Amino acid sequence: MTDHLCDFYWSRAGAIRASENSEIVVIVDTLSFSTTVAYAVKMGAVIYPLALGDDPTDLRNKYNAEVAVHRTDVPSHGKYSLSPLTYFNIEKGTKVVLPALNGGTCCKLAQGKSNTVLIGALVNAQSIGRHIMSLLNKSNVSNSVSVIACGERFKKSNSEGELRFAIEDYLGAGSIISELNINKTPEAKVCEGAYKHNQVNLERLIWDCESGVELRDIGFGDDVKFASHLNTIEAVPVLIDNNIRNIEDKQQG
Repeated sequence: MTDHLCDFYWSRAGAIRASENSEIVVIVDTLSFSTTVAYAVKMGAVIYPLALGDDPTDLRNKYNAEVAVHRTDVPSHGKYSLSPLTYFNIEKGTKVVLPALNGGTCCKLAQGKSNTVLIGALVNAQSIGRHIMSLLNKSNVSNSVSVIACGERFKKSNSEGELRFAIEDYLGAGSIISELNINKTPEAKVCEGAYKHNQVNLERLIWDCESGVELRDIGFGDDVKFASHLNTIEAVPVLIDNNIRNIEDKQQG
């Protein structure tokens, strides 16, 4: 296992770097893309992530899919949104275009010529970790893993750019890294350490973090609570051919 290495990066620049250097990439956008995708594919949905610059109407027409709407527009304008709770009764095989400019864009940028792109969060950290270890144990060549914390965006860019540090993504990334029994870069070790140090207080930290407060202020505290629970979903969302499904559904298909 000594040839395997886990690294940690931030946001879009990190996703691009990982696409060039890593055979396995994990996208972490805890509030709420990754959490919603994990639950949606567990329930049988097929998710088409909408990246920056993509046209939702084009994707809807191309894949005969429904377009998710803003949380506050359910149910008046659509059934599905970035709220994971909107996928509770989804019919298996339903195709949904999911606008998520952080998570969706990082997914698109992370796709290399031959790498595997997974979507993880606190809710499915253990499932993601187990799948990665299974891939590494089956391989006879050197493999590298990159975990990407997507972060949030400032509404107005500043002298340091638009990226806003998001602790919920840092903790989600750390939870996945902690499941990997391989060598880790210093950046990955510190991320893992932050998660382990705060593991007993995850719910309170995410409830009170900036992104959590933003969702609570518009009436979606239940989404924050849902995303802060550890290992509640057994699903491995994998991105292949521009869509995300549970790895079990991919294998069956």
